[in-house]
Amino acid sequence: MLIYRILLTLVWPGLVLALIWRVLRGREQWRDLAQRLSARRAGAGNALWIHGASNGELASARAVLTELANRAPARPLLITANTVTARDMVAAWQLPGATARLAPIDTWWAQPRAAAHVTLEAELWPNRIRRIPTAVLGARISPRTAAGWARVPGLAQAVFPRLRCVIPQDSTTPARFAALGVARERIAAPVQLKALYRPPDREVPDDIARAFDPARSWLAASTHDGEEQIVLAAQQERQKADPGMRLILAPRHPARFDDVAQMIAARGLTCHRRSAGPVPPAGCDVLLADTMGEMDLWYRAAAITFVGGSLVARGGHTPYEPAALGSAILHGPHVANFAESYAALHPGGAVEITDAATLAQALARLSEQGTRATQTAAARAALGAHTDAASVARQLAAALKL
Repeated sequence: MLIYRILLTLVWPGLVLALIWRVLRGREQWRDLAQRLSARRAGAGNALWIHGASNGELASARAVLTELANRAPARPLLITANTVTARDMVAAWQLPGATARLAPIDTWWAQPRAAAHVTLEAELWPNRIRRIPTAVLGARISPRTAAGWARVPGLAQAVFPRLRCVIPQDSTTPARFAALGVARERIAAPVQLKALYRPPDREVPDDIARAFDPARSWLAASTHDGEEQIVLAAQQERQKADPGMRLILAPRHPARFDDVAQMIAARGLTCHRRSAGPVPPAGCDVLLADTMGEMDLWYRAAAITFVGGSLVARGGHTPYEPAALGSAILHGPHVANFAESYAALHPGGAVEITDAATLAQALARLSEQGTRATQTAAARAALGAHTDAASVARQLAAALKL
């Protein structure tokens, strides 16, 4: 732990300069910098601090956060995120008694005053855990990350035995947390946070509904570098048989939107960027979904979804959202982040593809309504069992003595 603190002290000036550079480049504002550097005045002494990395983690936990807010209205919630978009998303929820901020850097002097701390998935920050009673919700730790912690046993022993409760997201995680020092009695039964997802109650905007017939539209969701070229090649192949086939392409990272737009143009496909306004009545080959907070609309607008991060070694993204909204699921071989969920989907609830040719073939098969309906029903059956958010909130409250 001492080494960790020394390293943080040494890199602190560089971190500050990097954050100032982000502000000067217009990627963040000065108030964002202030939030990242200190949260000492952010929380009341009895606040419950909840932290998630970005949109996906926090959106998955929304039902649990709502239950925690409703359980103790007098206890303020401080909800932090690593990204501006996630912070703003949480602020828009308007949970009672909740404040949304960017997470402070993990130094002892920057942490907020809080009675307890719930951190989501893989967000394990030593100074926070040492200072504040902490539970981990939807916990996950890869074999590689666990091995990394094991190589610094002093730091691991300063962190893992202090965790009050670990609610893992799969059956392989408990053994890794136990090996790193978490008492077995503090490790609960697995809960897949993504299974708690409940789509917002809203409809596809008229302009998209006119231009994109769901039966002849597909979505490439949360794609990474190395996947868009495969997706676009499959779209062109599919259009040879069905010229009216439309693609909604939603890259994972906003910084890549311009590059992806150039890829689309280079292939001679017509493109409309969502950020440019309503889709023209004549439609387009590709709708580039370059806005935030609208992914549920794209699942609703497309009868088929390729889940990104799975054709490259990124571990794959959630199948729960397309399943909940009735979009047939395609994915690549790299699904370690949701290995048990994807295993439950096979056979029948999803199709694994490996390249542009197999992707185009799968799109052709799923263009038949009966085939598609059978697959979406199987996916919902495989992933439909969900944990009660209220029971999860009760577990956390009991472990943290709230």
